[in-house]
Amino acid sequence: PLAGMLDRLLAPRHFANGTPSAYRLGLVESRLGQTRLAEHGGTLPGYRNRLLFAPELGVGVVLLLSHDEDPLLPTRRVMAALIGEAAPEPARLPVGMYAAEAGPAWAELHPDGIEFMGAREALIADGALYRSIPGTLEMAVRLDQGGILGRIGGVERTLLPVAPGLA
Repeated sequence: PLAGMLDRLLAPRHFANGTPSAYRLGLVESRLGQTRLAEHGGTLPGYRNRLLFAPELGVGVVLLLSHDEDPLLPTRRVMAALIGEAAPEPARLPVGMYAAEAGPAWAELHPDGIEFMGAREALIADGALYRSIPGTLEMAVRLDQGGILGRIGGVERTLLPVAPGLA
């Protein structure tokens, strides 16, 4: 009865404006090198988990943590070793606050990730871009002197630096 279910769960989905989304039905589709991956994660206070698998290779990793460390990078490092791909590079970001010129959008950069309007995501370096691999807040952004530029949650955004000490 479950024949074809994974293909149905991983069928492409799009944002309202037609832009493709990595989010599927309860899973996120991503890549590690040339390998297609599917993943799902969850969190409760003091507990985090990540399921990551390569459907075509029949291999997967489950990481369960009894603390609040983000399992994204450790899980991907294990998968990279299993499938012979290069491990992802963690982001190395300058710390700072950023906000949209108008409207409520804001973000805080941390050394290894971003907090966008209260949702914190680890970021992976991908050339000049930084990408998240979440189930809820897909990001592909770059940093320049003008701020944070790119797609956050399916929306093109420009977030400008906030001067230190400014409320």
